[in-house]
Amino acid sequence: MPTMDSEKLKSIIAARMQRASSSLSTLDKEFSDAKKKALEYYYGKTTALELDDTDLSSRLNSNDVAEVIDGAMPSLMRSFAAGDDIVKCTAEKGGDDTAKAEQSTDYINYVLKKNDGFLFIQDWIMDGLLSRIGFAKAYWEDETKEDIQRFQDLTPEEADLIGAKDAGDGFFELSEQRVRGEIKCEVIPPEELWIDPTSKGLKRAPIIAHGRYVTLSDAREMGFEVSTDDVNNLTLDNQDEVIARDRGVDNLNDTFRDEDESQQKIHLFEAYTKLDVNGSGIASLYKVFFIDPECSRILHYEPCEVCQIVAWTAKRVPHRLMGKSLADDAVEIQEAKTYNLRSMMNNLSLMSNPRRKVIKSQVDMAAVQENDIGQIIPVDNMGAIENEQIPNVSGNCLELAQYLDQARERRTGIRQFG
Repeated sequence: MPTMDSEKLKSIIAARMQRASSSLSTLDKEFSDAKKKALEYYYGKTTALELDDTDLSSRLNSNDVAEVIDGAMPSLMRSFAAGDDIVKCTAEKGGDDTAKAEQSTDYINYVLKKNDGFLFIQDWIMDGLLSRIGFAKAYWEDETKEDIQRFQDLTPEEADLIGAKDAGDGFFELSEQRVRGEIKCEVIPPEELWIDPTSKGLKRAPIIAHGRYVTLSDAREMGFEVSTDDVNNLTLDNQDEVIARDRGVDNLNDTFRDEDESQQKIHLFEAYTKLDVNGSGIASLYKVFFIDPECSRILHYEPCEVCQIVAWTAKRVPHRLMGKSLADDAVEIQEAKTYNLRSMMNNLSLMSNPRRKVIKSQVDMAAVQENDIGQIIPVDNMGAIENEQIPNVSGNCLELAQYLDQARERRTGIRQFG
């Protein structure tokens, strides 16, 4: 296979990665902010209307983003994952490939079942509905596994004959490495995907890279020669959208280095990019494995026919890699409904427990301020206390809520449950 000077290749990859942005957010902050907001609103946290701890107003939240996403999922899952066969291959009309089509159907469905196909499809669809774009990949992976068998009561001659080593205490161990390959399917978290945000599509992108943290043991099983020199202090998932998704998880930003060397982690990237390796003037697609976004070390590269990363978006926008999500259409409605619900609850609270106008010289102020249910208030004059008149606006709030529900349905096309 033709080769390229390693330093030149590192320079090319590093420059393209610098142009690319993690989860499309460095150069497209709007996308990152939209993902973060969609996740927070999906969890029922309307951050645009957050109250401080001293505010005693209602904290009720509408859950429109979750209702829209969860309302769309059942019909989509029925379309793509119902029945025993998720995928069905058919022979071309007039062709004689029926047997081959049936065999392909059986094999593809077997692969999907091995990869938890139902959950794979569900997570991929969910990413597209919630985060504007969903990424996935299917690939062949060779794993090197070490099988260890233990024997007892062997003589040294017998141990040497089978190649077993003395493990002490009368035991001998026989270690054997075997390579096992299989097709893997996985959904890529949006924050792990690096791509030029100005790209019109995956095929036109200068570089597409999947960056994830893997242990040294896993990297070695994939056939890479790595060491502790490749390990950096690990900062775990500190992007805003990850923090929003993994809310309640402590120490996301802490650095951690396992004392077991094999479990220390490296930032491994698998990238697809076009390179003119042989100097012909025509670039071909290559798959490149390297460490860290700055491409500190190239591990392996090889020519490939297609990029194994695919993407889908819920609402396509022409000439853009990503379009709109259903969450985008529901965020504004959730804010309006949350404000409306809180207004109604605050109104009912004031009607149930209105403020009082008092003549201070004719009432016991300490008793007035107690405000317990059934509290007796001593007064010198029956007109010394007067409740503030609060208009009932619940009827108007209910009418607005109905209008907002209709607006949400028009925007998203998702009907309310029931």
